[in-house]
Amino acid sequence: MLGSRWPFLRPLRKTWAWGEPLYTVIYITMIILFAFFYVGIVFNPTELADNHAQEWCFIPGIRPGRSTSEIRQLILKRLTFIGAMYLALAACFRNG
Repeated sequence: MLGSRWPFLRPLRKTWAWGEPLYTVIYITMIILFAFFYVGIVFNPTELADNHAQEWCFIPGIRPGRSTSEIRQLILKRLTFIGAMYLALAACFRNG
């Protein structure tokens, strides 16, 4: 589409084509960023820690409140990173 109407954009179209290194890097980066964005919106570690404190739940060895929130945030970051890497690999090596 870009190269047919404006010939000076043909090199840009070839650079952004499927399978090119720049396309792949941007694709993987967007997957990782949106995974962290989604988890940041859906899960609130502070709210989860407050709910658990109200229900008398706790993580053994961790004080309720801020410590629980920090541990949950660390766990969410690690799990999100692993999940985002899996999604990126699955998206890059899909058949098609």
